[in-house]
Amino acid sequence: MDCIYLGEIMSLEKIIRKIEEDTEKEIAEINERIRAQREKLIKKAEKKAEMEKIKIISRGKKEAELEKQRIISSANVESRRKILNKKDQLIMKIISEASKKIVENRDIYQKFLKKLIKEVEIGDYDLMIREEDKDMLKGYPIADERIKEPGVIIRKKDRSLTIDNRIEKVIKRKEKDLRVGISKILFESE
Repeated sequence: MDCIYLGEIMSLEKIIRKIEEDTEKEIAEINERIRAQREKLIKKAEKKAEMEKIKIISRGKKEAELEKQRIISSANVESRRKILNKKDQLIMKIISEASKKIVENRDIYQKFLKKLIKEVEIGDYDLMIREEDKDMLKGYPIADERIKEPGVIIRKKDRSLTIDNRIEKVIKRKEKDLRVGISKILFESE
């Protein structure tokens, strides 16, 4: 009986060894599949991360280019605005200086006053002028009222119409034309 029992134990040991070997083999195969799956997932994640990195870099480059263009555009607009401001200041300075020169030169100022009066044909009128301009307009109907600014105010005697031709007012009315003319002279080549 001992022999039979010993044989059975040996067979049982072989079966257990076989089970252990099969189990180890199966565990190794499972570990290999897990390792392969893990490598596949890592490669997939790396590829996805690389694609996301490329997208982010591309988006960043586009945003940077847009920001660059916005800054350049803004700088150009600001530059043009400053240039126009300087041109406008120069034109206004020229207009101001020209009006001063007209008043300073008595002959030119007298001709200017007479031209302002002649341009207005309103019949029976009076002229309001500065006190210091009375001697320039002898023979014209001068009102008793005086003005302080250079130029002339022409008023119908019945006071139904008044035309303010003081230099400041004339310039205001003709400012657009003056600006265009001065701009053509100064900035023609631009």
